[in-house]
Amino acid sequence: MSRNYQLNLKLGSMLVYNRETPGCIGMIDFQGTLRWYQRFHNTGVKVAHFTQNKTILSILAPMDYPTSYGNEILELSLT
Repeated sequence: MSRNYQLNLKLGSMLVYNRETPGCIGMIDFQGTLRWYQRFHNTGVKVAHFTQNKTILSILAPMDYPTSYGNEILELSLT
């Protein structure tokens, strides 16, 4: 791994999410330590995206919705 890649990885975070119920969205650091999370009890997170406005935009749905279809759109602010 190049030194520049390692430095950039240390400065950022990774967005992770769980499609199954209970769903959750989380941010982990370069060591894999969970730094922030939001849990959803009766729904899974079908897809989540970190936007340039420092929000997380996601589609939520229970497990009986196929693939990435959902019945809720959620935008979370990190401020």
